[in-house]
Amino acid sequence: MQSARRQLEFRDGLIWIDVELFTSDGYPVTEQFVLDTATSNTSLSVEVAEALGYPESKKQGNATYDTPHGPVLGYTVRLPAFKVMGRELQDYLVGCQVFYSRLHVPGILGLDFFLGTDLLLSLRKQKSIHLAW
Repeated sequence: MQSARRQLEFRDGLIWIDVELFTSDGYPVTEQFVLDTATSNTSLSVEVAEALGYPESKKQGNATYDTPHGPVLGYTVRLPAFKVMGRELQDYLVGCQVFYSRLHVPGILGLDFFLGTDLLLSLRKQKSIHLAW
């Protein structure tokens, strides 16, 4: 079993976490995503998806997102790899959507990434995340 622990970064009332994505050419890019285990699926902003080489013309399918502003249409793409805290998933299906927010949100790390893992969020003293897989 592998595991990793990191300090949590809080900003604007949200938890942010480093995510390593891979471009359509296979180059690694690091972004900070919002950690949201109440969201079922991981998603990228359309701007980040396009910068990584995954425009809507390369979509795998369509997606609809429920937002406070109502339904938002998006699309899905497969990333060659997606890495968080040392855990890497290959051929990872993510959604791509426009985020209507006052914040620049490159993406949301959803519950799907944590399936098959043990996840501990410590929000009292240590303010850390521990992931085991």
